[in-house]
Amino acid sequence: MVKQIVEKKTHKFTIRDKIRAKRELRENSLNTYINSLKIIKQKLDDSYDRTEPIMDTKFLLDYDKVMEVIDNEKKITTKKNRLTAVIVALTSDNQKADIIGQYSDKLKELSDKYLSFLRTQQKTDTQKKNWINYEELVEIVNKLMRKVKDYGLHKKDPATHRPTSKEFITLQRYLILRTYLTFSLRNNFADMKILKRTEYNKIPQKERDENNFLILAPSNKKYFYINQFKNRKFIGEKILTVPPKLNKVINLWLRWNKSGYYLVKADRKTPFSPNSITKFLNSLFNKYADGKKISSSMIRHIIISHLQRNEPTIYQKDKEAQDIENMFFHSSGINELYRKIDDVNEDIDPTNEDQPKKKSLKERAKEMSESLS
Repeated sequence: MVKQIVEKKTHKFTIRDKIRAKRELRENSLNTYINSLKIIKQKLDDSYDRTEPIMDTKFLLDYDKVMEVIDNEKKITTKKNRLTAVIVALTSDNQKADIIGQYSDKLKELSDKYLSFLRTQQKTDTQKKNWINYEELVEIVNKLMRKVKDYGLHKKDPATHRPTSKEFITLQRYLILRTYLTFSLRNNFADMKILKRTEYNKIPQKERDENNFLILAPSNKKYFYINQFKNRKFIGEKILTVPPKLNKVINLWLRWNKSGYYLVKADRKTPFSPNSITKFLNSLFNKYADGKKISSSMIRHIIISHLQRNEPTIYQKDKEAQDIENMFFHSSGINELYRKIDDVNEDIDPTNEDQPKKKSLKERAKEMSESLS
C-alpha cells in the first residue's frame, strides 16, 4: 500500500485539480491516481520530490520510457493501475488522442491477459502463500470472541472503566472480522459514520451519496447504508440489515466506541481510511494466522470460494457449453430457452422425493452467517 505524501501547496492549476474538475472521484480514488503518477515520475527522474505537485503530463509523452517503468512492476494488477492513472491524467490534461490510444491499447492487452488468468480460477502466488480456509476464519473469530469475554467488557461500566489499548484493539478485531464474515465487502467500512435514522434524514443528499453509514434505527435495529462502492453506478446504493447476532457484537462495540465512526484508530477518535483497514487486517492475521497477510479482498475470495465450493467451475461450465453446441448446434443460452417447465419453482427432478431442494447462494450465505457465534 502506497503511503500518501503531503504535497506542497501551489496557486497554479495542477494535474490533481484537472482530474478533479473532469471526473467525479472520491478523494481516496484521486489520491491513488496521483500516487501512481508520482511513482512513475520519480522513477523517470531521480531528482523529482514527491511532495511537489504534478503540474503537467509532459513526462508521460515518451511512451517507451513510461512503459519500461510500468513493465518493471511485478504484479499485473499494479501495471493495470499505473496505466489507468496515466490515461486518466492524459485525458484530463487534454493530450493528443494518439498517445492516449497507445496506452489504452496496452491496458486492454493487460486486461484481457488478466481476465484469461481469472477465468482459470487459480490462486495467484500471493494468494497461495497467504490463503486460509473459511473454517480457519471462523476459528479466529471464535478465539477473539473468547478473549473479549475473558476481558469482561460486556459486564463493565463505561462510566468507571476505560478499556486498555489491548482490550480495545481485541474488541475491534472481533468486530471487524465478525462484520466481514457477514458482509464480505471491500474496504467500504472506512470513514463510516454512525448516525441515528433521524439524523441521517436531516443531512444533505450530496453528503449521503458520498459516504457510507451505520444507521441506528428504533427497536435496537441497525442497517448499513452503502452509498459509495466500486459498482454503485451500475447497481445503485445498498441497504444491509444487520442480523441479530452481529447486532449484539455491534452493541458491545458501541458501549466503548464513542467516536461516531464504525472503525477507529488507536486514538479512538480518528476514523479508519481504506488503508487503515488493510493495515489493521494484516496485523490481525499476522498475529492469528501465522504471519499471513490477508486483506478484505482476500476474505472475499475465501468466503465466495467456500460458498461456491459445490458449484461447477468456469472450466466445467465452458465444457458443458461446448458439449451443448456439439449436440444441438446452438448455444447454452439458447438451450436454456428450449427447456420447458410446469412450475417456475419446481425442483430439478420433482418426481424424486428424496432429492433435497438446491439452496440458492443467498440461502447458503444466510446459513453461514447464522452459524456464527
